[in-house]
Amino acid sequence: MVEVIQKAYRNWASTRKIEHAVKDLGIECISALQVSEINKGLVEMVEEFRNWTIKAEYPVLWIDILYEKICGRRSMENMTMMFVKGVNI
Repeated sequence: MVEVIQKAYRNWASTRKIEHAVKDLGIECISALQVSEINKGLVEMVEEFRNWTIKAEYPVLWIDILYEKICGRRSMENMTMMFVKGVNI
């Protein structure tokens, strides 16, 4: 259930919408506040990733780009995500 709540949150669903969706599934014990608490860890992980610094040299890098449609504030937007993996051999 936690993964479903986090996925809905990542897809820009509000905590109230998630609360109502969970109640539609027959689970009455999750409030908007609890949804927010579940997603605090997700926000902290994103901030940790954004502030991460490289502390070593990586002689081998794999770089890939993925294009995805992401739900923006008003409409679907095309976004580019870059994935980089470094190997220290």
